[in-house]
Amino acid sequence: MAVKMDYYEKQVGGSFREFLFNNEEKLKKELEDLNVLVDKEANIITIEGIQFAVEENGNITKIEGIALSEKTKKLNIIQGVVEQPEAELVATLVTIQGEISWKSSDEEVVKITGNGNKVTITGLKDGVAIITATCQGEEASCEVTVRTVEISTTLTLSPENIVIGKQEETELTAEQNGTEEITWESSDNRIAIVEGIGENGKIGKVTGVEAGEITITARTQNQTATCKVIVAITAESLLKGIEEITTGGTKKILVNGTTDQVITDTTQYKKEIYDVNVVMIDGGLELGTGGIVKVNGVEKAISEIQDLSVSSDGKTYSVGNTKDIGTASAYAQNTVVLKVKGNLEIQNEVTLTSITGTYGGPKGLIVYCEEAVTNNGTISMSQKGAKAQGQNIFLSKNDSNLFSFVGSAGGSGGGSVSVSNAGKKSGIGGTRSAWFSCGGGRRRSSLYIFRWEMYFR
Repeated sequence: MAVKMDYYEKQVGGSFREFLFNNEEKLKKELEDLNVLVDKEANIITIEGIQFAVEENGNITKIEGIALSEKTKKLNIIQGVVEQPEAELVATLVTIQGEISWKSSDEEVVKITGNGNKVTITGLKDGVAIITATCQGEEASCEVTVRTVEISTTLTLSPENIVIGKQEETELTAEQNGTEEITWESSDNRIAIVEGIGENGKIGKVTGVEAGEITITARTQNQTATCKVIVAITAESLLKGIEEITTGGTKKILVNGTTDQVITDTTQYKKEIYDVNVVMIDGGLELGTGGIVKVNGVEKAISEIQDLSVSSDGKTYSVGNTKDIGTASAYAQNTVVLKVKGNLEIQNEVTLTSITGTYGGPKGLIVYCEEAVTNNGTISMSQKGAKAQGQNIFLSKNDSNLFSFVGSAGGSGGGSVSVSNAGKKSGIGGTRSAWFSCGGGRRRSSLYIFRWEMYFR
């Protein structure tokens, strides 16, 4: 198991069997320095004198009598190429001795050349043939599939980008102008795995494992096509998603919210994907004047805390980095999250806010504290708005199965009113935006103050 996990993490090309045989010393160590012998040609591992056959996918079976180096084999006849496809089969005998006889169930499809414990098989035409090796009444077989393949000059993959949740599955489709077998590979199996299914491996079934970003590659002999896959944290609300985050850095949270007031069987749920940059404090956090920061009561240099900075006067702390905010040519990327896994104390005269720039701040600031908050200072987001596209922010779901959220568009403001002389009159209430979003404001006019301002000019 340890060797297999190492195979996934290193992301080397080839099968697990190849990786296993190329890491003989690691295998011996995992088996506690037992007497281990590896025969790469026969695909055999011998442990303390007991022999095991290793299949391409890594399955291991104890050999009883006779075993072949392959249980299945594919031979491709390349269209337009005169040379016929060949491969070798090796037979291993255990507890028996004698002459090995070989037989093809269809010699017009696959022919056998040679004898002894190793032979060459050649594909002649499309079809399936069973190659059988026999000795002392014991036998082992290999199913050989021969097919004529047209080399592909184009390969495309759709969609080109996908977002899925942890443990969710989706399918990618590869299109080619040939008939080659398509192989699939994930750039990091710890984040997502892919399996080729269907005719010629045309479909790549992708399964999300852990939150992160990877590349899925479809490959033929001469062509490759890729898809960027983002695996997001899945939760019923943004706050639930933040609750599940255990490490700092940029994350994606996938929320299935709804904008319908009544939840029914036909309700259409809308997926919202939130980009967050999490500043994780593993314990209590105290922000003091003079740039003095304490984590779990121990003073820390602010440079030790990623994406937390302080102003020159030591009183204003900012969360986030320049990648979170907008530029002249790009929108703000993230909502910044300060997640404190303990108490949060903001001392007198101290302000906690988000990073800001010429084009505003991040898409939002969330302070998520798992224990008590003592705020003797200010938590502020008043500098500038973000240069960003709006989206609904699903916060929580109540007992009636309804979502509370901040809408991407608020209600319109109230209309103007007129008053005479120095009178006062309430403004017209703003309209309420759709669903559970925030309503528009209600303006109150005071011409009295306005007239005095005009009077003194």
